[in-house]
Amino acid sequence: MRQLDLFSALQSSTEGIDTEFKSARGGMPGSFWESYSAMANTQGGTIVLGVAEKSTGLVWEGVPDASQLRTVLWGQLNDRHKVSTNLLRDDDVRTVEDEGRQFVVVNVPRASRLQRPDSPLSRPLRLSHVNPECRKKPIKINNLLSQMFQIGLIRRNARW
Repeated sequence: MRQLDLFSALQSSTEGIDTEFKSARGGMPGSFWESYSAMANTQGGTIVLGVAEKSTGLVWEGVPDASQLRTVLWGQLNDRHKVSTNLLRDDDVRTVEDEGRQFVVVNVPRASRLQRPDSPLSRPLRLSHVNPECRKKPIKINNLLSQMFQIGLIRRNARW
C-alpha cells in the first residue's frame, strides 16, 4: 500500500483501540506517551499527529513544523522521564503531506513481553508524578521496600 493510500484510509477512520489522533498544534502532546504505551502493550497501532478532536468530529489541521516535531519525538523517545522503552525504528515515523498540510504518522509496534513501555503516569511507585507534595520530599521507595522485606511483609523474588 502506498503512503498516500494508507493516509487516505486513516482519514476515513475513527479513533479506536489501534488508531489515535492528536492535535500537536502547540508541539508534542503530553498524552502521546500514554497512547504510545497503551498501543505497544496491546496489539500496536497508529498515532496521527496533526488531527484535532472537536465536538463536530475530527479536524485535519496539520502540524506547523513536521521536521521539528519529529526531532522532538525522537528526543523524547530516549528520555526515560517520558517513556521507559523506545520501540520505534526510523521507518515507523513518517511525514505525510495532504493538501498543503503536514501530518506526522507514527506506527507503534506491539512490544514483546520483555519490552513493555510505560509512561510516567502509569508508574505507581513514582509518586512524585501523582502528588505534587512528593516532589518537595521524594519518597525513598527502595528504603521502604527494604524495610518491608526485613520485617517480612514481602519476600525476595515475590511476583506482583
